[in-house]
Amino acid sequence: MMKPIIFSYGGGIQSVAILALIASRKLPKPELIIMADTGREGTATWNYIKSYAKPLMDDIGIVFDVVPHSYSAVDIYGHNGDMLLPAYTQTGKLPTFCSDEWKQRPVRRRLRELGYGPKRQIIQWLGMSLDEVDRLRQSDVKWITNHYPLCFDVKKRRHECELLITDYGLPLPEKSACWMCPNRRYEEWQYLKDNQPADFNQAVELEAKLSADDKKGGLFFTNQNVRLPDADFSKPETRQLDMCAYSCFT
Repeated sequence: MMKPIIFSYGGGIQSVAILALIASRKLPKPELIIMADTGREGTATWNYIKSYAKPLMDDIGIVFDVVPHSYSAVDIYGHNGDMLLPAYTQTGKLPTFCSDEWKQRPVRRRLRELGYGPKRQIIQWLGMSLDEVDRLRQSDVKWITNHYPLCFDVKKRRHECELLITDYGLPLPEKSACWMCPNRRYEEWQYLKDNQPADFNQAVELEAKLSADDKKGGLFFTNQNVRLPDADFSKPETRQLDMCAYSCFT
């Protein structure tokens, strides 16, 4: 018996490209499309899903399961009290734990609830393209086999995914990311501030709270180590961005 295909939808360019390939019958139809709601996904991503992605899923006839943030066992801090966000501090940048705790683990909990697991193993599609081959990895649980259709089935690079989407007749989605993600580029912070002020203001409020609560000199969402309202996003980037963390695994 063939393992069922579960498409872990991230909301960005590669995910929409895979959706267009499914609709065009260039990829097989998955049994389920699933996405974790981190509780902090950008407004633009949800607007795109509502206006374009979900109607297309409905036309194809695929169930779209959004996993609530309540499936996460932790939120901003882990059980040991450690910060999960890759925020900046006076002594350096913290590691990234939020993607695993807010996306991967909740999705697995939901899949187990739906009957998948060791006795009903799955192939999980993930939306990495050929220019991200260094991000490909095997699943760390035996009942999930990770597969990357844009790297092995219909090979595409990111710019080719963009062409595929527009050729299908869809607008390009914005980069999928939480509104407070510290891995955001300066130009992306500026774009968020100018075009999604409600999201930016939420990031401002959260940063202020976390920094005020910190006992070691403050936490910040940019490497300038100042609050977002005081950050200069016109500066050239002087950091090596952890784009793997920014483009979170589901």
